[in-house]
Amino acid sequence: MKRIWNPLYIGIITYFCLVLPGVILFAINFEKLGKPNFKKPFLIVGSLFFIALLWAWLYLPESWDTFLAIIHMGSAIGLAAWQYPFYRRFLDNDEGSVESLFKPALLSVLFLIFMVSLGLGWNWYQHEKLKEDMNAAMQDYDLGNYIDAVVKLKTIVQDYPYENLAYTNLSITYETMGHKDSAIVVMENWLQQMPEDEQAKERLYQLRYSPEGRE
Repeated sequence: MKRIWNPLYIGIITYFCLVLPGVILFAINFEKLGKPNFKKPFLIVGSLFFIALLWAWLYLPESWDTFLAIIHMGSAIGLAAWQYPFYRRFLDNDEGSVESLFKPALLSVLFLIFMVSLGLGWNWYQHEKLKEDMNAAMQDYDLGNYIDAVVKLKTIVQDYPYENLAYTNLSITYETMGHKDSAIVVMENWLQQMPEDEQAKERLYQLRYSPEGRE
């Protein structure tokens, strides 16, 4: 007699263990339920979804967090709801029995701990690299090497598109060079991404309407 897993519990693992362990368990369970043709496509699509969700958590701004949390929870509920009818039909036909998910759940928790540790380490690395790059740009600014500072700050903006200090410092450098229109464009670009930034709005206003005029 085949032993299958309850998809409702797999759904819980999917939510609390960052999707991928649940995707693997759902795929294996489909094979146990007599649907082996679902296994490979499920693994491919589920793995791609996991990568996309992980990328979004790491790189999208905090304003996306609620939306991503809804997508995360919705995926767990949706996958469990999709497999559950197959599970009930299988049990109703007396073709199998329910197996404990204790060992897969334990492995999934270990995977979660590993991914969280990896994420924390990556964020620490990104923060330290940003600090180092910003210090190098500001050293050039302090020494009057404004062109070099602009080059470095543009690279930071490209690498860290949601780092407001990079836009502010780039705008200040352009203003110091006498390129006020360029400084305005930089702040406008930032406000397109973060329109709620009141300090950036104030700086843009000062740039536009300061008595010195524009280049």
